This record gives sequence, structure tokens and C-alpha cells, in this order.
Amino acid sequence: GAEAAAAVEAEEGGAGAEAAAILSPAPSGREPATPSFSSPDHDADPDGTAAAAARMALDDVAPVPGTDRYFVPLRLACESKLPRIMEVSLHCIQKIIAYGYVRGKVAGEKPFVDVVMETICSCKDEEDKEVQLQIVQAVNTAVTSAVTAVHDTTLLLAVKTCFYIYLVSKNGTIQKTANATLTQMLDVVFARLESPGASSMAQKDAFLVFRSLCKLSMKPLPEPLPADDSIELRSKLLSLQLLYSIIASSGERFRGGEKFVWAIRQYLCLSLLKNGVSPIPAILQLSLDIFVTLIKYFKAHLKSEIGVFFSNILLRILESSNSSGPQKRLTIQALRVLVAEPQLMVDLFLNYDCDLEGKGIFTSMCDGLSRLTLTLQALSETTEQDAQLKQLALETLVAIADSMVAWERDVKAEGAGAAVTPVGQRPPSIADSSSVSMVGPEPSPVHRGGGEAAGEAGQSPGGGEAGGEVTAVVASRESVDFEAMFHRKHEVHEGVIKFNMKPKRGIRYLREVCGLEDTPQAVARFLRETDGLDKRAVGDYLGEGEDFCKQVLYAYVDSIDFANLTFDQALRRFLTHFWLPGEAQKIDRMMEKFAERYCSQNEGVFANADTAYVLAYSLIMLNTDAHSSQIKKKMTQQEFVNMNRGINDSGDLPTPFLESLYQAITTNEIKIKEMMEHERRAAAASSDAARTSRSKLFNLESAIMVKESQELFKAKARKRAVYHSSRNVEHARPMFEACWCALLASWSTIMEERYDDAVPVELVALVMRGFANAVHIAAEFGMATERDAFVTMLAKYTYLDSGKTMGGRNIEAFKTILSLALTDGDHLGGAWAQVLKCLSEFQRLHMIGTGAKTDASIFFP
Repeated sequence: GAEAAAAVEAEEGGAGAEAAAILSPAPSGREPATPSFSSPDHDADPDGTAAAAARMALDDVAPVPGTDRYFVPLRLACESKLPRIMEVSLHCIQKIIAYGYVRGKVAGEKPFVDVVMETICSCKDEEDKEVQLQIVQAVNTAVTSAVTAVHDTTLLLAVKTCFYIYLVSKNGTIQKTANATLTQMLDVVFARLESPGASSMAQKDAFLVFRSLCKLSMKPLPEPLPADDSIELRSKLLSLQLLYSIIASSGERFRGGEKFVWAIRQYLCLSLLKNGVSPIPAILQLSLDIFVTLIKYFKAHLKSEIGVFFSNILLRILESSNSSGPQKRLTIQALRVLVAEPQLMVDLFLNYDCDLEGKGIFTSMCDGLSRLTLTLQALSETTEQDAQLKQLALETLVAIADSMVAWERDVKAEGAGAAVTPVGQRPPSIADSSSVSMVGPEPSPVHRGGGEAAGEAGQSPGGGEAGGEVTAVVASRESVDFEAMFHRKHEVHEGVIKFNMKPKRGIRYLREVCGLEDTPQAVARFLRETDGLDKRAVGDYLGEGEDFCKQVLYAYVDSIDFANLTFDQALRRFLTHFWLPGEAQKIDRMMEKFAERYCSQNEGVFANADTAYVLAYSLIMLNTDAHSSQIKKKMTQQEFVNMNRGINDSGDLPTPFLESLYQAITTNEIKIKEMMEHERRAAAASSDAARTSRSKLFNLESAIMVKESQELFKAKARKRAVYHSSRNVEHARPMFEACWCALLASWSTIMEERYDDAVPVELVALVMRGFANAVHIAAEFGMATERDAFVTMLAKYTYLDSGKTMGGRNIEAFKTILSLALTDGDHLGGAWAQVLKCLSEFQRLHMIGTGAKTDASIFFP
């Protein structure tokens, strides 16, 4: 048996050993500490129920007399390595466990159940299928027993054994049995967590198993990608399946427990980042299923993480020219599931598109789907896949409109709209509604008009971020004006665009329109913290010679911490966030302030600030000299040392110090973040880089996506945001305002198809439903421009006022206009002109078709 197991491990490149180490202890180093489980989390009965108390007392009960005597020969039989004997002995052990004889402690104060489980699990290397089946049955009996206490490392050993048998067994029946047993054991473990009076041990068991599965799911696959039946791939798939089962069937204690929310942040979110870009469809499918389930049950706890995964993984897969057809298809299907939930879709808009510091998830999703339907470039490997992707994207956009209408009608039926404040907070006043606190430090002045309410999160019992209490704010326009926040975010975006083109003009716009404070500190903070700014424009503005720009430069540099940094590290930090301008005077002002700031925080390094100023200039020159391809003759180390003699108040800086600076700059170029990201993306997108295949290009791109997402996770680790949920029907207005252009452009592609037969009847009906929903929303909220745009396009697609031949699509468009006139006629306003024009043209054509006299023939016979 041992030789067979070794052969399997050798054949699979050590994967058998990896499977055996599935639930190994957490490595030391950067591994977060495990939270303490000294007491129950919830307000459970301190005495516990009778069943819980009985389970907790099992360890202290003396073993049943004679059990140990009978167990010894069974243990020796398991060690014989003879399959038939092992099968019988394992069956007997399983019966002993089932009848409740395995309890108490044996010699050496070791729990009897631990000894029994070690004996059972030691047989896992036996390849005989009957023995493997008996092992799985015995382990299942022990873990699910109501009288046998299997906890902590012994529980992990049981899970590891079943997992191992599933991976190394070649028998399909054994694999299915092991899989089902794992599922059943985990159901029992997490059911005990949810039971009344759950002990701290039950919490610890659930935590350890969950963490182990997360770690297993993060193990990288070898290159090239393994076969479908490889142990590495099956291991990852099984771990993801079990994690999905845990999340989908979780109870209130798991969903609301601080320790489990912490574990999801620390482990599961990282696993989703790595597996969410997998080129293997099965892995991606499971990762997306888990993500959708997390949004459903943990959205209030994982607001920041959900935003990062959405913007950096899902939407980037849609936009990437290197992602495969199946990747795009699975991603769109996941979005389709999400938008089918009307309340969830509204919440996504409120929490991200109306958050001044967040990415516009809803708007970006609609724009990305619309671009898929409009693009003429190949989306996948075949034309047929491209057509399927476009149709799926079109269906998702129609589902968005369906959900908006369903939500609007549902809320109106409820008569909702009252504001509810979080528990423990006073109701917001009028003054509160004009300034909502932001996450982390004091918000930038440009954001003072609104934002997401949040505060610093506490630390978890293990040193990580605390999950905290779920705080859902059911907000109306009286508490948080989301529409104003959405418009302000749009205005800030316009200000960023203007700043990138003309920095001074952009700052003036931000002051006048967006409320940016007219102080150097406010402008400096805006330049440091606002996403989307062109770093060249930032450098040009900071280098300007006007007094206000100089004050902004001083405030900008004073906000950077250079304490305890080496000189090259400080210079890198200073130059990381903007491009140095080309003019010498601008560079001079910036280097002078940098030198002053560095010397004030690192006294004794240089004789005075002039030394730092001159040396900073030297390092910039060295950086250009060493890394510019246009300079053929490079500066040597000795030349650099000679060039900087006598700059330290007429004295020399230590030669080793200058040599270390030379080595640091020549081996590691000073780059701003924007340049580094641009180079990484260019390398990933370069189609002629060694004629790399599309899949390899996406691997490079996905590595960048995961790295950036991890950095964002770290940046948001100490922040906890309030999750908003609304039943105010007025919030549908800014939602539609954000997406109507994308909807109209996408649906118009179907109606403008050259050949009528090329468009399925079902797809035409789908698009017409989308048009009807869009007109209903626009008309209901008095959005005249949007309403008239959709009605005008519908009238155009009837072909009644043109000489083109009408087809099935045109007839459906006319029917849709008539239906809208009947259902939403009270709110069509000026759009009635298009409706009446269509009716008039239809009547004219009808008269011509029936032979009736026209107006011209009557008046001019």
C-alpha cells in the first residue's frame, strides 16, 4: 500500500503529498494570528443545551470498561497492511464508534477518540477500494456522532483523510463517497456552530476547517496547466466546491460572527482574487458562484472587498482583449444573476456609484456590457462564440431595465420612503445631510458635499480587522441625498478631466463647481488622493512659480513622511506620485523643498539642506544617465563619487554612502506608479512579444490584476464602510440617468441590423421589452430628454416615415409604441408627437393599401 501511494505521488509530481498536507498548520511569518475562541460570540444560554453539555463532558468521562482491551487487536490488525484484515478491523472500529464506546481518555491523558481516529487515518495509503470505503465510513461515523467528541486537530485529520482518499483513489464510487462524506461532515460541523448554546470549541472547529479549505483553494496550479483528472486540479475544485457549500448554507452565527467575517476577509477574498482570473472554466465558475453568494449574505461586511473584486477582476475580464470567450461568458452570467435581484442592483449603485471615493460599479458594468454588444473586434476564438456573448450581454442589459421597473413598482406598492438610521445613532439633521463623513481621515474638501459614512475599524482578536456589527442604513433623500452625491461625483470626474488638460483651469472648475476649498492644504490633498489625475499635470502644477502654487507644493511635500528613510528611498517616495516637469526652474523649486523636508525629519544625515538639494539633483541625473537608451556612455561609480565631492558644507560625504546610492539607482530605476503600471500593461498587451499566445498574455495581465487588487485590499484594511440600502423610489432616477445611454446604444444595434432575417424573433421581443421599460422609467420620473430619445428611436425603427421595406422588427417597434401610448400615455408629454406621427403615417399607408382616396386626390383631382 505504501509503495502504491508513493507511485501515485511520483506520477503526479508530489501532488499526493500536497493532498496529505491539506490542513497543515499555518506557517509562521506574515500569517495572521488565529482569533481566540475562549467564549461564545452570541447571547447563547451560558449553560448550553443538554446536547451541547453532553458533548462537552464526553472528554472527561471514563472509557467504557473493556473497550481499550478490544481495541488493541483491532489497531494491530490495521497495522498489518493486509487488505482483508484491515477491512474487517475498520468495520469493527466503526461499530464501536457508532455504539458510543469511544469516549473518555486513555493512558497518558490522551482522548480515546484521538487514538482511534489516528488508527483509522493511518490506513489511508492502502489502495484497496474496500479498505478506503471502510475508512471513509468510520471517519464519517466519528465526526457526525452525537456522543463522540471529534475536535480541533483530530477533526482536521478526519477531513484531511477523506480529502486525500478522494484525490488519490482511482475508483469513481470511492471518489463520490468521499466527496459526499466531506459534505456531510462539514454540514454537521457548521450545524453545531448554529445550534443553541454552541460552545467555543464548535466555533474553533468551524473556523479551522474553513481556513484550511481557503488555504488549499489558493495553492497555485503548475505550468503548463494540468489535465482535467490531475490531483492538483481536482484538489482545487473540491476545496472551492466545499467552500461554496459552506457559504451558501451558512447560518446567522457564521454570517454575523466577527471571527468568521475576519476569516473571509483574510483568506476567502484572497482565494477569490487568485481563482477569479483562472483560465480554467470550472475554477472560474466556482469562484464566481462564491462571489455572488458573498454579495448576497456578506455585502454589509465586505463593502470594500466587493468593490475591488468588481472593478479589478470582473469588469477587467470583460474589457480585456486577451480574456477567452468562456471567461467572458461566465463573467456575464454572474452579472446576469446579480442584476436579477432588484434590491441588490439598487444597493450596488448607491454604495459604489454614489460614493465619492469608490469606483462606479453599476455605471461601469452597463458601459462594459454595452461596449461588448457594439464592438466589431473579435471577442473570443470563434464568430459563433462572439454572437453568443453579444446576445448574453444584451439580455443582461434588458434584465437591468427589468429589475429597475420591478423595483420601482414594488417600492411604490409598499409606499416606502421613510428614513431609518443605524442603531445607536441620532437621526440625521439638515446639517448632517450636507456633510457625510468619509472613510478614514478627514475627507478632501472636494468631497465635502457627501460620501460614505465610515470609521476606523477595530482589530480582530487575532490582530486582523474586526468584522464589526452589520450597519445597514435604509436611507431616503432626507437622510443621505444619493442623487446629489452621484451628480457631485460626476462633477468631480469632469474636474479631473479638465485638470488633466489644463491644470489651472481644472482647479478653478473644482473650486467653483465642486466646492474645493481655496487653501493650499486642500488642493495638495486633492492632488495626492484623487484617482485619475495625470501625473504629468500634477508635476506641472506643483512646479508653477505663482505664490499659491508654491504654497500647494510646500503643503504637498509636508504631507509626505520621510522619517527614518534612506536618501534614495525618500527620493523614490517623493517622485512616485508625479512626473518631474521639464523646466529647470520648476525642478529647482521642487528639489529645494524636498531637501528641506528630508533634513527636518532626518537630522544629522547632512550638514544642511543644501547638501540634500545638490545630492537629489545628482541622483536624478544619474537615474536619467543609467536608464536612458539614448545615452551610450554611462556614468561610472567613481565619476559619480567625484562629482559629489565637497557638497557637504565644503566637506565630503562618506564614499561608501555615495557608492551605495549609485548602486541603488543604477540597479533600480526611479519610476512613478503610473509609469510602472503602464509598462506592465504594455508588456501584457503586446501581441508581438515573442509571439505570445492570447492565453499567456492574459496570464500576464491577470497577474497585474491580482497584484493591484491585493494592494487595494491592504490600503482598505483599516477602513470599515457603512453599507447603504434604500427603498426610496426616487433613487431610480439617478440610476437610469447613469445607464440610459449605454442601454440605448446597445439595443439600437439589433434594430439597425441590415438583414431582418439575421435577428431572431425572440431577440427582437427582448429588445422591445427593454425599450418599453426604459420609456416607463424615464416617463415616470419626468426625464424628458431620456424619454424622448427612446421614443424617437422607436419611431425611427418603425420605418413608417421612410421608403425602406418594413420587416418583423419594424412591426414590433410600432406595436411597442402603441402599447406605451396605452400604458404610459399620461407621462409621455412631448413624446406624444412621435406617437401621433407614427399613427398618422400608419393610417396613410392603410388608406393607400385599401384603395381609399388620399388627401391629394381629393383636393387636387
